[in-house]
Amino acid sequence: MVKIKNISYDGKYPNLCRGCLTIDLSGHDEIAAIELDYLLTSGGECYITDNWSREVINKGKWNFDWNNVIVSCIDHNDQEIKAPRYGLFLIFDNKLKDEIENWVQDNVPQGCCGGCN
Repeated sequence: MVKIKNISYDGKYPNLCRGCLTIDLSGHDEIAAIELDYLLTSGGECYITDNWSREVINKGKWNFDWNNVIVSCIDHNDQEIKAPRYGLFLIFDNKLKDEIENWVQDNVPQGCCGGCN
């Protein structure tokens, strides 16, 4: 059974949503880690009021774009496996996706603008 050992994220302000989410796995014969790029989009917003009197910045929960994510699979020798969709659809079930999404919501600071989407 495939399990998540560790999750890390390297996105930083001002492009917080453009980091790489790395998931270290256990229990898979070929794949040791999966890197996910372009998975996150900000749930926040930035705008200026109608009368231009103030700037508004709201942070919001992360949104996940599982359909357009770029996937890289890393084998146990730290080599990339050249089948990018392989890992996502054959390894991740909904329980693992939920675990990843919960980790992001709990550990990645909320984004504010969505401007870099």
